[in-house]
Amino acid sequence: MALLFLLLALGGCETVRDETKKAHRLLVWHSWPEPESELVEKLLKNYTELFPNIHIVTEYVPLNDIQSRFNEQIQLGMGPDLMIGLDVQQLCYFVNKNYLHELPTSDFDESHFSRKTLNAFKTNGVLYGSPFTATTHVLYFNKSQGGKSLANLESLIKEAAEDHRIGIPIDFTDAYWGIDAFNGSVFDKEYDMATDEGFIAWMQWIQKSLEQKNIIFDSDYEVLRDLFAKGELDYFIGKSRELPLFHEKLKPESVGVATLPAGKNKSPGGLLEVEILAINRLSAEKDVAVDLVNYLTNKSSQRRLANGGLGRIPVNDDVHLDPRLSPDAASLKRQKRHAITIPITLGNNRKQIFTLGDEINQQVLQGVLLAEDSADEFQLRHAELAEQSLNSENEATQ
Repeated sequence: MALLFLLLALGGCETVRDETKKAHRLLVWHSWPEPESELVEKLLKNYTELFPNIHIVTEYVPLNDIQSRFNEQIQLGMGPDLMIGLDVQQLCYFVNKNYLHELPTSDFDESHFSRKTLNAFKTNGVLYGSPFTATTHVLYFNKSQGGKSLANLESLIKEAAEDHRIGIPIDFTDAYWGIDAFNGSVFDKEYDMATDEGFIAWMQWIQKSLEQKNIIFDSDYEVLRDLFAKGELDYFIGKSRELPLFHEKLKPESVGVATLPAGKNKSPGGLLEVEILAINRLSAEKDVAVDLVNYLTNKSSQRRLANGGLGRIPVNDDVHLDPRLSPDAASLKRQKRHAITIPITLGNNRKQIFTLGDEINQQVLQGVLLAEDSADEFQLRHAELAEQSLNSENEATQ
């Protein structure tokens, strides 16, 4: 009976992989450098072992080069069939250029994604890229130096008072979790600019914490990251994808990973950064490419990604991780549940808001701007920029 079910399950896939076992060839670009790329290569190799009539050629293209390379290739009617690891800005650019194949709801399995995540990547209700993996901010601690998970910001202050050194990046993207820790936001429900009391409370906490000698705020994320990697910080709030670096520089058993410390919000979240799978509109193998996307996002593949020690978080919500067997991966999965996803429809406005947020954070950090005035200043300057942008557009159309 089990064999019958297996044959039926495999038979249900034949419409995509072809009953006649016709040969298919896919060119796949990925943005994962070595040694991370080994895991992607293994997943693709496993897929071709399952379906020997499908041949996959892979090419590593650095993330910063993908946009220009693909732009050149598609103009010549070429390019990869599938791209692995696009960022949100690249997805927006390619969608606006009409370079990508729409993921058809009839063939693409949406069932294991959260509706919130999928909707964030849709344009006019259409999905042009599938989430592949996610990263977000977590609390790292050095176990060998007395570090431990911290329930809240009060615990963090207490650790600093007991001579534990703590690094907190303060640029807007890396510090956004603190706004959420105070139940704040810089967006309303329609994702228009709207700072609130939670934003002010976070700025006040930063300003007050400057008095703590062992809390190091810095807008240079890499400086703090490297200090933690050298063992010169006991705590660091950083991106989950730093996990392999910390395992390499410190002993893996010394590196702890925990969810972010709470403020008024008991489960604060940082921004969710998602790596994306996208299919070339000109691909002659769209059906097979969609099937490969389904394979890369199924429960088995996503569990392997989660347990790969790369700090990548599964986007498949059906993946369950046992904290006893995979404590770090389970902590990252818990943190993802509370992470904040910014929809791609925000477009260039996101970059404008985040650049302005960097400036506001720096002014508060340097004592140039009072925390109490930060929200109003943010709103005012954003309104000025929006008006300048509108005037420029009007002049261009005249």
